[in-house]
Parts: sequence; structure tokens; C-alpha cells
Amino acid sequence: MISRIMTLHRPWMTALLIVMLCFVFRGMLERHPVTHIVVQLSALVVAGWLAGQSLGGALPALRLTDWNAGGSVGILVALFAGAFWMLPRNIDWALGQTSGEFAKFVSIPLLMGVSLALSWSRAPALAKCLIKANAVSMLLSLSWVYTTAPERLCNNYLLGQQQELGSVLLWLAIVISVIWSVPLFVSQPLAKHRPANIQTARGVST
Repeated sequence: MISRIMTLHRPWMTALLIVMLCFVFRGMLERHPVTHIVVQLSALVVAGWLAGQSLGGALPALRLTDWNAGGSVGILVALFAGAFWMLPRNIDWALGQTSGEFAKFVSIPLLMGVSLALSWSRAPALAKCLIKANAVSMLLSLSWVYTTAPERLCNNYLLGQQQELGSVLLWLAIVISVIWSVPLFVSQPLAKHRPANIQTARGVST
């Protein structure tokens, strides 16, 4: 019983630690758009994911309710929340006003991280592929926008910093695409050779 409680609390403690670190070092992270958007916002999503994983293990009913059949509702909430915080105007809101900063630290872990954690395992394989493709295409679109925009999109960041963010988002999209694509090319050859190996093993045994 004690070990189960500790197992459930570890993700919560890790998630809380991540959020605290993002808040304590927010001045340093928010100084540049790369560390703000790529590092801090991603860390808040990871914190919410960890909290959602432990929440799903502690309260399995949350993962079986009809309102989130196939994980569609939770994933849609996460996608809309992600699209909201990718808008330059909302980035400026988080940097310039306390209400925006508070909304960022609350909504990203809850609406993105927790929603994905409670819904991703329930989503069908085709939906997961479409979501991954949408995420990569969004990164590529944002990369193009931030790189080619002749003026500053975020009032709190310089044009050069904005272009650096666009380059980082491009490389991030490429790396994520490679990571997600490798299993598709690796699993197929293994599946082709598996029957032959099984037949060979059976022949040896007989």
C-alpha cells in the first residue's frame, strides 16, 4: 500500500518540481523566445503529462467516461490550447501581464499535459498519426512565419531573436519527424522476417 502511494506521488512531485523550476527561473527562460517557447512551454506540458499519468492511475474512472470516448475531447482541448499559446499576441500577454503569466502556468499543464495524458492511450492509431502530422506541420508553419516575417510578431522580442526561434522550430520539426518515422521503417522489416524465423525454429525443433 505504501509503495503504491509512493509510486502515484512520484509523478506529482516531479511535475510540481518542474513547474516550480519554470516559475523560479522564468526571468531567465523568458528572456529569449527559444527558451521561452521551446523550453519553458514544453516543460509545462511535460509537467501536466506526468500529473495526468498519476491521476489516471489513481482514478481510472476518468479514463473510461463516455465524454472522452477515444480520447477525442481531451486531445481537441490540448490542440486548441496549444494553438492558443502559439499566437504571438498571447505570448506578449503572458510576458506583459500577471494574468497572462498565471493563465500560462495553469492552462498549459492542465489543458495540454493532463488532457493528453488522460486521452492519448485511448486514441486510435490513425488519430495519433494525424495528430503527429498536424504537430509537425504546425511547427513548420510557425518556423516559416517567424523566419520570414519582416517585422516583429512579439513586441517583447527582437527581430533577430524571432528569426532564431523560426530556425529552432524548423530543426525541431525535422528531429521529431525522424524520431516518429524511424519505428515505421524498422518495424516493417522485422515483421517480414519474423515468419521465416518462426518457421526455421519450428523446423529445427522437429
